[in-house]
Amino acid sequence: MILRLQEEKAALEMEASQYNRMAEEKMCHAETSLTLFEDLIYRKEMEMASRVSGVESGSLSPRQDLSACWEEIRRIDDHVREVSESRDMIKNPERFSASDEVPRTKESLTIISEERNVSHRF
Repeated sequence: MILRLQEEKAALEMEASQYNRMAEEKMCHAETSLTLFEDLIYRKEMEMASRVSGVESGSLSPRQDLSACWEEIRRIDDHVREVSESRDMIKNPERFSASDEVPRTKESLTIISEERNVSHRF
């Protein structure tokens, strides 16, 4: 009887440590994603400020360039929201059910890497 209880306790402890390790890895991934998004947002804000400055000086077409900037900002905001939801889901798993949709952070990271590839070409 005692041996069985000890085995069950050991199994539960092992399962708990695996869950903790997995949660830490997910948290690390979410924090990395968030850092990448914050960096991307900063770069886009700088680019937008540069374009606004160009529009004010009259060298750019305001409608085309600013509408493209706003569309890009909306897209980035959506991805930042996904990463934030993912981070919240990891921090507070009891608030989310298993049927909740998991944010598409993998797609978001792909977009970031594509952005970096494009910016390195210039």
